[in-house]
Amino acid sequence: MEINKQIKSLKANSLLSWILQIVVGLVFLSSAILKYISIDVFDLYIYEHNLFDLPITETLTRLLIAVELTLGLMFVFRLQIRKAYYFALFMLVAFTIYLLLLPYIFNVDITNCHCFGEKVVLNRTQSIIKNLILIVLIFPIRYDFKEWKHSLRITIGLFLLAFIVLMSINAPNYIYKLVHKDKIQIDNELYYTALKNQNKEAEYSEGK
Repeated sequence: MEINKQIKSLKANSLLSWILQIVVGLVFLSSAILKYISIDVFDLYIYEHNLFDLPITETLTRLLIAVELTLGLMFVFRLQIRKAYYFALFMLVAFTIYLLLLPYIFNVDITNCHCFGEKVVLNRTQSIIKNLILIVLIFPIRYDFKEWKHSLRITIGLFLLAFIVLMSINAPNYIYKLVHKDKIQIDNELYYTALKNQNKEAEYSEGK
């Protein structure tokens, strides 16, 4: 009960709530941008989980980045902030659980979880701490105010635009190959390393 009162008291402070919104929004935006800057490495890191083939992996990584970009903009510009509040908490809790289970389920590198791409390296423990800090920062954010007119349409439009742009500027290889015929843009060395880590070197020469 005392904790609930403290959270309500913090939420009553509009200035604090606004500052926290900006901080959380900028963290999500930074995470998305830094992932995209080193998208090849991020693609192959996710691919090494051995859950999906490369085309699906490349699409899902850009989808995740589009979600992070949209969430960041939602917090910064107060777009559908209630939805942003709960979806961000859901994502952070889900990824924290993933990080806790990571070394027991997947045979992947835990020295960099790629939360901020290659530019800001956070290991598994640091990533968990970062998520917990963000969760604490989100709780006091207020969302009990009138939404912008058409804010839902604007939010959906931003997400679709972000996804299209991310799929176009640094397109997945299956799209790039359709446009440029036989050419590919994948980093062969990184790709071979990812396959080797999964004992799939044969796929490299077979063009899979």
